[in-house]
Amino acid sequence: MFRAKSNEQASKFCQEGSEMLKEGNFYEALKAINKSLCLAEPGSLVMCESFAVRSEIYFEMREYQNCLTNIEAAKEHGFEKDNKGLNDREMECKKLMDENKESDLWAFFKLSYPANEKLPFIIKSLEMKEDEKFGKHIITNEDLMAGDVIAIEESCLNFFSPKTLFTKCFNCLKSNLLDLIPSSASVMFCSKECFKFAYKKFNCRNELIRDSLSGNEIKQKMLRIMSESLAIAGSYNELQKLVESSKGKTIFDFDLRGKTDKELKEIILVTLCSLMPKTDCGVEGYLTSTMSLPDGPRRNFFVSFITRLILIYMRNGTKLPGKGTNLPEGGLLLPFVALVNHSCDPNIYVTFVDNKCVFTVIRRIIAGEQIFVNYRSTFKINLN
Repeated sequence: MFRAKSNEQASKFCQEGSEMLKEGNFYEALKAINKSLCLAEPGSLVMCESFAVRSEIYFEMREYQNCLTNIEAAKEHGFEKDNKGLNDREMECKKLMDENKESDLWAFFKLSYPANEKLPFIIKSLEMKEDEKFGKHIITNEDLMAGDVIAIEESCLNFFSPKTLFTKCFNCLKSNLLDLIPSSASVMFCSKECFKFAYKKFNCRNELIRDSLSGNEIKQKMLRIMSESLAIAGSYNELQKLVESSKGKTIFDFDLRGKTDKELKEIILVTLCSLMPKTDCGVEGYLTSTMSLPDGPRRNFFVSFITRLILIYMRNGTKLPGKGTNLPEGGLLLPFVALVNHSCDPNIYVTFVDNKCVFTVIRRIIAGEQIFVNYRSTFKINLN
């Protein structure tokens, strides 16, 4: 899967990107350029040229801020600063930005009703109930109409698919219109912040990042769960404390107001841990035979912890649908989504916008009724 740096291969993909641009196939053009950026030697001419071509693609897409970002990157990596073509594009881009107001995606995707005070990513009419028939589930205490946006949930525990090596951020799964930053590990990031966080998770070791994308899907998720969870908790001892404090808690037991990013991630991890099933299904044996784990009490803890989160992903993990295909391009573990039950006749549809799940009502829901999604179209139910 991973290739060594090669300017020769990078040049081929850069040329391919230019050809795709001429055909007006912007998505494939950006994908090819991102491959070129990942393969190019840092500071090489082909890296400069790839950023320059990517700026041209964004100019044609009328994504002017992305265009300017790539013009700047081309110059930072050694492209001649007096290049007329690049400078003319930069001037035209700035002019067009002044004339055309940038659209705000999240001005469109926003909650249709006042938010829950404690959980600002859902509307206040949503409640959690529990009974013998449905277990934990979500109802609305007010009528909802088709088209209403009732929740926008963001994940902090993500599963990256090798299929999206050049189209999504390795850390948070955002696509950022494919305007991604290459790294020495041949994966890409949406920002410097995500780059720093990912390398912290994997102890600044490229080989661990590569390991998280090699082998079969279960092994990838096991390594990802362990690294993500330790990064959130800060240490083994703190992770164990979080898990022990999770019993029976859901996202509705917390007040998210004023919480720091670290505190929010800890809460999400706690609520996910409370959803862990008690069964093994053979995952535990596979884990101990394929992963290097610490000895002693820590080993038993990690085996139990990773096994259960893998199983909760198998049961409730949310898949990111691929572009033009039913094959998933990654997955998310989300504490609110996990409380929503399945129906063959759902009343809610989940749209994926970068790494967020947007819940939209697709038919009228009467006050007191439960909300349902269809797992077949929303959730990944197996790991084969």
